[in-house]
Amino acid sequence: MLPLFLREALPAAVFWPLCTAWALTEWRGYQTMRPGPQTEERDGESLRFIIWGVWLSIALGSFLTLALPQAGLGSHAAVAFWTGIGLLAGGVALRRYAVHSLGQFFIHEVVIHAEHRVVDRGPYRWIRHPAYSGTFLALIGVGLAFGNWAALVGMIILPTLAYANRVTIEERTLVAALGQEYR
Repeated sequence: MLPLFLREALPAAVFWPLCTAWALTEWRGYQTMRPGPQTEERDGESLRFIIWGVWLSIALGSFLTLALPQAGLGSHAAVAFWTGIGLLAGGVALRRYAVHSLGQFFIHEVVIHAEHRVVDRGPYRWIRHPAYSGTFLALIGVGLAFGNWAALVGMIILPTLAYANRVTIEERTLVAALGQEYR
């Protein structure tokens, strides 16, 4: 069965603009938030894996929705869709809040600024990696919006691998640069 946002006008009017806004804010960030001359990059290509992991997971979720209609949520599709929209919006908002809270220290690559310090305001008071958490919430939301359990599971696998790699690199880098304060 096709996702609700491909069958009904109201879900389409909510889903597509929200996904487009998410993609555009990410694209803008990739274009404007680049390492400066006072940084030491230690990314190890993890950004490339994240970008590919997220986009391929959305493609995989789309494919699985069409290939495995028996995994559809049937009569629960509307509840799953609107729950998914809430998670998508909340995930994007959490990611934006985390980026804003990091301010000058937010760069898409793993870098150490000359004046780098631990940020413990905003969502960083409660969550170790709120920007990554926001992306996962958004992806879970998109997976639920597809209305298909196989799509939801498929959309989590690649980003989990990509972010596990990224978090390992980032943790090692920040502990080495900031020591006990970061721990």
